[in-house]
Amino acid sequence: MILLVPGAAMSIAVLLHAAACRLPLPFGSVIRFLIIGSVCGVAAIIVMITEYGPTADVVGATLAFAFAAELYLFLFTMTLASVSANTLALLSRGPASAMDINSLYGDRAMATLRIERLVTTGLAQEHDGVISLTPRGYVAARLFAGLRTAFSHRALD
Repeated sequence: MILLVPGAAMSIAVLLHAAACRLPLPFGSVIRFLIIGSVCGVAAIIVMITEYGPTADVVGATLAFAFAAELYLFLFTMTLASVSANTLALLSRGPASAMDINSLYGDRAMATLRIERLVTTGLAQEHDGVISLTPRGYVAARLFAGLRTAFSHRALD
């Protein structure tokens, strides 16, 4: 029974996230979910502690919510940036030739798409055709550099 609370909280978070993604807010869809998911998660914890007390079941249900939120965020971001997911979406609108798909996902189109996403999320800015990182972009770049080092991935040339 206790799992109904995080299940309901996650359902509400997903529905509110879907609504928030359609609003003209100044931050990206991932931040929107982090805000909404955090509020729903805290609300779920408060309800569970009030109803069941501070028990191991509450901890387990909280971890179940955290897992579901992380899975949702992973799937959401994967479909946002995945070439395969975007190709599937393109093909769901109708048949396309390999040439159509290649022209959509050629090197120039992919670079343009990625730059647009960096600008949209506030990690990069473009002025007079020159692209540079924002302060948030520098933080993200340093974080990724640290993660590459931690995971022994070689740096991009």
